[in-house]
Amino acid sequence: MSEICEKIVRQTLECADVVVHYSDMKSFWRRLRKHVFDETEATIQRHNEVLDNLIQQFRDKMALTNTETVHRIAEDQDINGMEYVRGAGRNTAKNCLPGTREDILSDIKCWIHSTGEDEPHILWLSGTAGKGKSAIAHTIANWSHEHGGMRACFCFDHTREAKRHHEKIFTTIARDLADCDITVRRALARAVRDDNKLKHTIDVSRQWQELVVGPMREASKAITAPMQIIIDALDESGDAYTREHILDLLSQKTDTSSSQPAELPANARIIIISRPLQDIRDALDASHVRHISMDDIPPASTHNDIQLYISKRLAGLRNFNDAHFNTLTEKSAAMLKTELDKVHGFQK
Repeated sequence: MSEICEKIVRQTLECADVVVHYSDMKSFWRRLRKHVFDETEATIQRHNEVLDNLIQQFRDKMALTNTETVHRIAEDQDINGMEYVRGAGRNTAKNCLPGTREDILSDIKCWIHSTGEDEPHILWLSGTAGKGKSAIAHTIANWSHEHGGMRACFCFDHTREAKRHHEKIFTTIARDLADCDITVRRALARAVRDDNKLKHTIDVSRQWQELVVGPMREASKAITAPMQIIIDALDESGDAYTREHILDLLSQKTDTSSSQPAELPANARIIIISRPLQDIRDALDASHVRHISMDDIPPASTHNDIQLYISKRLAGLRNFNDAHFNTLTEKSAAMLKTELDKVHGFQK
């Protein structure tokens, strides 16, 4: 629109210039033995045609813009009426400390951008409490946001369990994906417009198939970049029953000869983060799911992360050197191991 306006302004200035310098132009035409009236008429006609064409382009663009605005308003009305959990998205304050967890973060990023046909669409990151799973989830979510593309992040919280967020997980994810891509937005708006009950359904199967997978498959026809969904703290959604259907949808396959879950587009990447509870383990222990356990991370890597964390947090203290930081790291690691052993014993 701005480009057309600039052209109209330039053409208008050219027209004004013709008027201002008309007497000079007449003298020039006479010297060339040209008919002044014919030349004047031809010049005016030529400028009028250019200006008329530009004005028509402006009108066409305005009509198209108005149509797009009307469609956007209609789509907003359709989508904004859907169930949505506020405060369940990414949080930059929960990122990993810079310099920590570099190996596992690099591994996950490489998996997200992998293009192999047999590459699993789903990654399950497990670990006992306190291992920093959520920090990794938020770090990846914020990294994805910074690099653009389609992404959604949904974080469960056991303190909000009574609000039954497990019934709104996929409507929330669908709305977040729609904010990233116009194709998804239009497909989602069309789905809820055709069936208004989808806006408030607690049927997570319909949510998944019609509000998430359907629009993602539509977008995949034009998008080759990864389309990412992160589900953090699935174990905090409630008891095993509350997440049973969610796990069924993520683990079910219609074609047993395929290594991929049913219907997901090839560039879909879904990351699930949780403690290794038995029901989650049973559902996600499948060939189409890649599993990374933070309980298997080498102690040396954890030691370095703890030391970096302590050194940064205590950097302002006087008379503290590397030896002091190393001693604190050793003691912290030992205490952490003791507490984790207790957690393991409790879970057994």
